[in-house]
Amino acid sequence: MGILNSKEIKMPFKKILVCIDFSNITESVVNSSLFLSKTFNCEVCLFHVIEPPIIAIYEDPFLSLDNQEVVLELEEILIEKFKAELEKFKERFDNVGVKANVDVEVGNIVDTILDYAEANNYDLIMLGSHSEGLFEKLILGSITERILNKTKISTLVVKGEAINKIEKLLCGYDFLPNSKLALETAVKIAKITDAELEVLHAEYETWLTHLAGIYEEVYKKKIKLLNDLEKEIKEKEGIKIQAKIEKGKPEKVIIKEIEEFNPDITVLGKRERKELKRLLIGTVALKVVKNSPKSVLIVKRGEN
Repeated sequence: MGILNSKEIKMPFKKILVCIDFSNITESVVNSSLFLSKTFNCEVCLFHVIEPPIIAIYEDPFLSLDNQEVVLELEEILIEKFKAELEKFKERFDNVGVKANVDVEVGNIVDTILDYAEANNYDLIMLGSHSEGLFEKLILGSITERILNKTKISTLVVKGEAINKIEKLLCGYDFLPNSKLALETAVKIAKITDAELEVLHAEYETWLTHLAGIYEEVYKKKIKLLNDLEKEIKEKEGIKIQAKIEKGKPEKVIIKEIEEFNPDITVLGKRERKELKRLLIGTVALKVVKNSPKSVLIVKRGEN
């Protein structure tokens, strides 16, 4: 299979865009990015977006020129205020020798994050997700979900507690190119962190009795492929790995395994449609992100 093409361990990420919204998940996001930047020796940008109504106000054609200037001055005040807050977080990175900078922009949150990440060649976007309550689920739908739907860049969604260790990794695998890319990333992370890696394939159960024989034959072939995959990675990469197959709906199988295996990060790929400029995330991956109690990394093949 050749998961890694070189004996040299290449870092999975070099530049991380850390999206800060100053909510109650911010500490977890900052501390997670601090841990990952030290682990993978990469640079970081702490980034905040100020969104409308400021833009809507000063673009109002009925607003006088003097009042427009007042709004612009307010915008500059807010930018400096948030930059000062980001600088406080930056000190943590400075203290451990991690290259970090801060930036604040005004605009639509989703589009501004995506444009900034692509324009500055970031290969990982980090953002937080609230795990409880209807309001938090609506926030996930309006911000995180739209970023995941549109971005071409790998995205790590921090859920709950900060990532301060990587001892266990779970990787969803369906034999398709998107999951092979996710597995390649998971193997790199496991090699760097000496983490235990579990590779999980979820197999839909058939309800068509006349296809039961064909289904069982395919199922056995997949078991053999997973066993071969486990053996090859273990021998070539020298990591602790277990490959397994479970029957059921993929999102339910993965969530159950997250709850039982308790990985520090779950790594998933996504299927791509090349005809779309902004690629839509697969239903399974999005459901896992929404319902997982632990952080989830969605791996994408960026075009930066």
